[in-house]
Amino acid sequence: MPDLKVPTLLADLYYDLRDRRLLPLIALVLVAIVATPFLLSQGSEAEEAIPVPAAIQALKEGGAHRTSSLTVVEANPGLRDYRKRLRGRKPLDPFRTFGKPSLKGAQLGGESEGEGGGGSGSSAPTTSTSTTVKKTTKESSTTTETNNPSTGGKNEPPVVFFAFAIDVRIAKTVNGEHQEPIVMKRVLPQTPLPDEATPVVTYMGPARKGSKPIGKALLVVSNEVRSVEGDAKCVSGDEICQQLEVEPGFPVVLTFGENEVRYTITVLKIAPVITGRG
Repeated sequence: MPDLKVPTLLADLYYDLRDRRLLPLIALVLVAIVATPFLLSQGSEAEEAIPVPAAIQALKEGGAHRTSSLTVVEANPGLRDYRKRLRGRKPLDPFRTFGKPSLKGAQLGGESEGEGGGGSGSSAPTTSTSTTVKKTTKESSTTTETNNPSTGGKNEPPVVFFAFAIDVRIAKTVNGEHQEPIVMKRVLPQTPLPDEATPVVTYMGPARKGSKPIGKALLVVSNEVRSVEGDAKCVSGDEICQQLEVEPGFPVVLTFGENEVRYTITVLKIAPVITGRG
C-alpha cells in the first residue's frame, strides 16, 4: 500500500521503542489490559460460600458444655500452726550471722575470751561475736592502708616508669692516634655523648615510625661536626646531617671541631629500662 502514510509521531515512537527494546514490554501490557476483565469475571463466579462443617460445630458446643460444668472453689488455708511447722525443732535466731564473718569470729574466740573473761567462742553471746567481727574487719583494713598508703588503702599495682636506654661504645682518634674506646651503659634520652664538655651527638631516644619504636637510636648531631660517615640514615639536614637514625651494631664516624677529632660511635643495644616507680 504505497499511498498509506504513517504519522511521523507514531513512526518515531515505534523506532524509539524498538531501539530501546521496549516493544515486548508494551505487548505484554496490552495483553494484560485485554485479559484482566475476563479473569476477574471468572473468579467472581467460582467463589462460593464455604459452609462450616458440622463436626466443628459439634466440637464447639461440646467444649462450651464442658467449660460450664467446672466449679470454682475458694481456697482459705488460714494461718499455719507454728508447732506443726517447726515439728519439734528450736526456732532460729534471725540476728545470728552466718558465712565468712561468723567463721572469723569463731577463729578469734581466744581473743574474745581474753577480753570478756571466760567462756568459749561458741558459747559466747551473739553480741560479742558481732563485735569481734567488726574489730577484725577494721584491723585488716588498717593493715591494708599501712601496706599501700599511696593508693588510699586499695590493693592497686604501683605505677612503673620506663625509658629506652642504649649501650654505646665510643672510640676517639686524635691526629691519627687511636685511643682506648669507652663503653657507656644505660644511657638515657637527652644525654650528650661522649660528655657534656664535647657534645658530639645527643641521644634523644628510640627512632619511631608513627608511634611505634623501630629498634634504632635517634641521635642529634652537634653544629661543630664537620662530616658524618657510616651506615646511618639521615633524617634531617642538608650539607651536614643534623639527625641520625643509627641501627645497633653499625658504627658512625663523626669529625668534630677545628682540630678534626674523629669519634667512632657504635650503638650496641637499645632496650627499655625502669627509671622509677610511682
